[in-house]
Amino acid sequence: MKQTLYFLLFLAFIQFSAQSLSGVLKDSTNQSKVVFNLKIKNIENKKEYFSHTDETGTYEFLNLKNGVYILSVIYDNFYLENKFDVQISGSTKANFYIKKFCKFRENKTNICPVCKTNTGVLPIFYGLTTTTFMKKNKKKYHFGGCELSGCDPNWYCQKDKTEF
Repeated sequence: MKQTLYFLLFLAFIQFSAQSLSGVLKDSTNQSKVVFNLKIKNIENKKEYFSHTDETGTYEFLNLKNGVYILSVIYDNFYLENKFDVQISGSTKANFYIKKFCKFRENKTNICPVCKTNTGVLPIFYGLTTTTFMKKNKKKYHFGGCELSGCDPNWYCQKDKTEF
């Protein structure tokens, strides 16, 4: 009986001392089936923990202590450096959106990066159109198709055949 009581107290102690962080990490471009590697670092003692998401973006860190942490998405060249401050207190749930790098967002003008002019530069039209509309507007637009990735060029240079 005494051993059972000690065992239950031990389990309760583990439950109160070991905290967790869980939630969902979403890509700002809403692409599914992307697995992200994650790192969480305790600000006070600098201890690091690693985890990853599944294909739905769900993640979990176990056996953490209460405190302030920095959650980092270990990224590649297509994602900005995404870091989030997290306060762990008990079993904490937190959802985050990460931002993807898009080279087309850097260019705010219709000046071609190759020939440095806007002569012959057309806006790119995305979406389902009719053949009649395309024939009527082929000098006004460059047609980019129906599928959008969230990181698509806005302009087309006819001279250099470059999308930017």
